[in-house]
Amino acid sequence: MDTAKQRNIETFTRMAETYGGYYSDAEQARLGAMAERVGFGEGSWLVDFGMGTGTSAKPFLAAGGNVVGLDLTPAMAVRGRERLREWGLEANARYVMANAHDAPLAAGAADAAICRHTFHHLEDPKKVFAEMARAVRPGGHVFLIDYHYPDEEEEREKIEELDRVREPTITRHLSGKEMEGLFYAEGIRVEETVVDRTDTPFDDWMDLAKTSPDVFPKLRAAFEALRDQGGSWYEESGEGAEFSVIRKRLTILGQKPD
Repeated sequence: MDTAKQRNIETFTRMAETYGGYYSDAEQARLGAMAERVGFGEGSWLVDFGMGTGTSAKPFLAAGGNVVGLDLTPAMAVRGRERLREWGLEANARYVMANAHDAPLAAGAADAAICRHTFHHLEDPKKVFAEMARAVRPGGHVFLIDYHYPDEEEEREKIEELDRVREPTITRHLSGKEMEGLFYAEGIRVEETVVDRTDTPFDDWMDLAKTSPDVFPKLRAAFEALRDQGGSWYEESGEGAEFSVIRKRLTILGQKPD
């Protein structure tokens, strides 16, 4: 078993009980509107690469569609099924324990594919995106959503090392250009890109990643230094309990040619 895969399974097994998916009402509404606009609804099929606890699948299931979710971690699937039952959306959802790098799916089997907040954990994002593109039928759609690093190397270096200390399962965040480049490489036409910002209190941000208390003071001091320097990709603000980090997230919607 490769190191990244083992690390992800161990980490998300620990996190499964409390993992909620970090999904705001605004993001859910936007994704639901996108799904409606591309015609996803009753009888449609979505493949969710890294389905986790079902957060990304929710608006597609609510639209009356079907979802097959790929995930490595049985504990996340157990928690996901519980949440789907709570939402009344479990009937049309299926979990498959599988590696997204080699999806057990027939080519063109799905109307859409999505991967949300997962690419930064992957050993080979290009291969996984190629699997997403392969799984979607001609005319189908691909959704990619993730926090991303800046394109400029100097800005990237300011945060990359700190980010990995906070969340050891991170392999590498892609830049915005790199994320869009995945679409172009597979011949997927980009239809829409949306950049939004999430403002999270620093203590909550650490807790979401189950960051070790041993490194918490060092990380806080480092991010406060970035705030004081100005010009950081992360827009740190506030003092004391009000100290927060604003991150940029990119949503890309593309369509596979007929």
